[in-house]
Amino acid sequence: MEILLLEIVDLQLGSQQAQLVKIPRSPFYYLRSSIEGKRIQVSTKCKEEGIARDWATDYLINLLGRVKEGKPALQTSFKQVALDFLENEHLTKATIRNSRHISNARQIINR
Repeated sequence: MEILLLEIVDLQLGSQQAQLVKIPRSPFYYLRSSIEGKRIQVSTKCKEEGIARDWATDYLINLLGRVKEGKPALQTSFKQVALDFLENEHLTKATIRNSRHISNARQIINR
């Protein structure tokens, strides 16, 4: 049995802790952290530690900025998707839509 060793670099951005992880089966570094109680792991698509560290810092700053603004850090909320749909509803007029779906989307937005 082959033992795979991870290369781990600790990062600290204010109170936010994170790690850069180099997984043997990948040429890239991965960012690992926890935002709003949700664990994230995302590829930096960087092969060099210094470049990966810069990328990870920028990524974390953007995520933390979104949280501070009250936006979801890791995903678009269904409410936002529904709002975008209603704002662009005129683009969907070429197809037949069930009016119940549109009224449900409006109810979600008004919550």
